[in-house]
Amino acid sequence: GRQARWFASLQVQINETAPALGLPPMLGIDLGVATFAATSDGDLVAPLKALTRQQVRLKRYLRSVARKAKGSENRKKAVVQLARLHGKIARQRRDWLHKLTTELANRHPVIALEDLKVKNMSASAAGTAGEPGKNVRQKAGLNRGILDAAWCEFERQLTYKVQWRGGRVILVQPAYTSRTCRLCGHESAENRKTQAVFRCVACGHMENADVHAAKNILAAGHAVWQVEESRRAVA
Repeated sequence: GRQARWFASLQVQINETAPALGLPPMLGIDLGVATFAATSDGDLVAPLKALTRQQVRLKRYLRSVARKAKGSENRKKAVVQLARLHGKIARQRRDWLHKLTTELANRHPVIALEDLKVKNMSASAAGTAGEPGKNVRQKAGLNRGILDAAWCEFERQLTYKVQWRGGRVILVQPAYTSRTCRLCGHESAENRKTQAVFRCVACGHMENADVHAAKNILAAGHAVWQVEESRRAVA
């Protein structure tokens, strides 16, 4: 028979806490696929890859649904089995993100994060019949990695948890944070020829590429904060 699942929901009343306005960001976070998160403190967080880990079973369940006659009881059972697997993947991802975002919110009151447009980044590259896309298979794999990483859910959880503690998340533009040298300011695609290493072709500065990007994000967060402080001083 079908296994029922029970969920408990608790409703509590808490005092509303205004996000901190007088504090600059203390941590920058760069989100990625190969490395889920790199911080300006030098920490690297490996991705959970909840969907990737279940790919073999997921494909088997999908084939099972496809082989069953539409409207049959066996197909209904296969659909339920597939839905349960998707639910398990979602719960694993959500639980992992909750633990990570709680730890970050407890340690850092103000965090700078990229304002990523995930919907645009994960758009299909298939194109049209008249103008087919390029590298469709590779782009599809990247899209799965982006969606599996669940950057939007990470941002959502981190934002409300930091605010609950009286802090805030500052969103910054992600453009060129991965290819601009944080020491001399030189910006070039040549600065990041590999995924792992940043090497400035102008001044020679070399650093872990993701950590370097996180430090640029932190600096961008400081710039946003300084503009806000200036506006408040004038007001």
